[in-house]
Amino acid sequence: MLRTILVPLDGSAVAEQGLWSACRLAKETGATLSLVRGVPYFVLERKDHAADRAAVREAREYLRTVQDNLTRDGFAVRMEVVPGDPVGAILFAADMQEVDLISICTHGRSGLSHALVGSVAEAVLRRSDTPILITRAMAEPARQPIVPCRAILVPLDGTPPAEAALAYLARERIGDQAELILLRAVAPVMPPYVPGLMGDAAAEFYNEANRETQQRLLGAEAYLKATGVALQRTGTWSARPTLGAAASEILAAAKPEVVDLIVLVTHGRHGLERLIYGSVARELLHHAEVPVLILPVTQADVRAPEPYDENRQTT
Repeated sequence: MLRTILVPLDGSAVAEQGLWSACRLAKETGATLSLVRGVPYFVLERKDHAADRAAVREAREYLRTVQDNLTRDGFAVRMEVVPGDPVGAILFAADMQEVDLISICTHGRSGLSHALVGSVAEAVLRRSDTPILITRAMAEPARQPIVPCRAILVPLDGTPPAEAALAYLARERIGDQAELILLRAVAPVMPPYVPGLMGDAAAEFYNEANRETQQRLLGAEAYLKATGVALQRTGTWSARPTLGAAASEILAAAKPEVVDLIVLVTHGRHGLERLIYGSVARELLHHAEVPVLILPVTQADVRAPEPYDENRQTT
């Protein structure tokens, strides 16, 4: 189960949207919220460090106010002012405290479109092996009660690394009572282009492509059902095979009124770089209206699904 969630705060309302997402998981798992603010200190050679000390005092008072409010709401909270730039402060605090999750809110209406160009979020994504919860800042965030997740969307591609998201959720006790929506997008099969092909011959090419597309959809449904049955969880789950491009299908399924969280897994040692610049993940991080939980995969997390048995009960 999650023990500690690190929430970097800079005093802005935008950063506090990441705190709301962290509170949601803390409410469900009982994790401690660790509030961190980085403050440059003694960066200049001068005799009077009054400005540095004032910055530390202001940061401490701000964090203490947030801490007091959260404590009154029943959360376990600690706070720390760390000397250094925001990225260094986050990474240092995450390592020193051995946190289980970092929750960051991206700035700007386009989510990570700015964060991917030399920002704090990009640097933390690249350099940290800790799972990271990314929340896209909203211009006017809705004031909603902090309740456990109702539904979690887990996109799967048929590979064990992607399935590691399910093992992570079970191990950390996230979404125990939520519905897990298992989604696999299938690209339609396009018939080959044959110059001069017309009439019945052309129609047969298209029919064969449609048959193969339907077979792929059936295979995706069987795979999702096998994966769902293997979960053996108390909460509900549903299989959602879809036809279309992965990014657009995930975004269509992840509406705020339906889904509270998307969970993605990186692949391999340099998975974060591929995640950040991969087309599917880039679209999700730019446009998803719900938080995205990014997990680095390890071999210990990988679980292969049991073979699908059509006689077993499924949702």
